[in-house]
Amino acid sequence: MLTKPTFYKFRNSEFIQYLTYVKNIVILRDPQALKLAPQSATLIREIFAMDEVYKKQINTITKDLETLDKRRDIAIIGIRIILEGYIYHFDQTKQNAAKELLQNIDDYDKEIAKQNYQVKTVTLNNLTHDWNTVLELKTALITLDLIDWAEELKESNQTFNKTYLEHNTEYIFDSKTDVTQLRNKVIECYTDLTNHIIAYATLQSSDVYENIIKEINALTKKYNDLVEKRETVDVETVRRSF
Repeated sequence: MLTKPTFYKFRNSEFIQYLTYVKNIVILRDPQALKLAPQSATLIREIFAMDEVYKKQINTITKDLETLDKRRDIAIIGIRIILEGYIYHFDQTKQNAAKELLQNIDDYDKEIAKQNYQVKTVTLNNLTHDWNTVLELKTALITLDLIDWAEELKESNQTFNKTYLEHNTEYIFDSKTDVTQLRNKVIECYTDLTNHIIAYATLQSSDVYENIIKEINALTKKYNDLVEKRETVDVETVRRSF
């Protein structure tokens, strides 16, 4: 009996990796001798086709996100440099305003630009929300004539987040080739291969098919547990961000 993979929860990278491991389990035991050569060859071909499209998409999207991420990095780094300079301003009011805004930034992280994509998005969202809603912070921005720069930070972060969600690197659709369709083809090939394995395990007394089933089940459990754990972590992360 084969454990069913929760394919719909697998990211594209996980999906490709999982099927590659399944393919390797069979290849190591000689598909020809196992009478699984046609099914193995078809699965290999479809995995390769999906992997090629996926890599092209990742390269394109990564460049877009890097450009947008750099924009918001420049904004927060620039604001911080200006604030650090104002700490030494001869006007005490401006000194205090700079210290108040710097403290607000430091409460989140002194090096926001070094955070990963998701954490940085949440951090900057919370920071700019403070600047729009906390009277003292908003007044400090006005005092230092940083309202436009604060708006640039907010807009650049929102633009990054919108693009990230629209072009999620794990579920993006290519304009010419639909990755979902490719996934479906690979699943069909996987199902065909595993059905043959189950049939031979049932009809023949050889332990080789049973061992293949055991290895695939162990692999499936590992990946199913992985995505379940990730879903739990994601829910907790969202809760903490509100």
